[in-house]
Amino acid sequence: MAKVFKVKPVDLNNPDGGTQEWLWYRRIPIGQVTMVAGTGGVGKTKALASILTSWLKQEEFPDGIHPGIDK
Repeated sequence: MAKVFKVKPVDLNNPDGGTQEWLWYRRIPIGQVTMVAGTGGVGKTKALASILTSWLKQEEFPDGIHPGIDK
C-alpha cells in the first residue's frame, strides 16, 4: 500500500510568524515542497544545480544571502 503524506500549507507572506527553517530565506523552505516550473530548455536544472552548489559550499546565493542565515 502506498504511503500517504499530509500537506500542510505554509504562509510565505508571514514566515516570521512561525518557526519555519529556510534553505534559502523566503525562497526555499526546509521540510516543505518547492516546485520549479518552466518550459523545457530555460535553465531549471542549471539553476537548481547552482543553488545546490552554493548550499554545499556555503557560498552566497544569487541575492547575496548565505545558506543557513535567516535574514
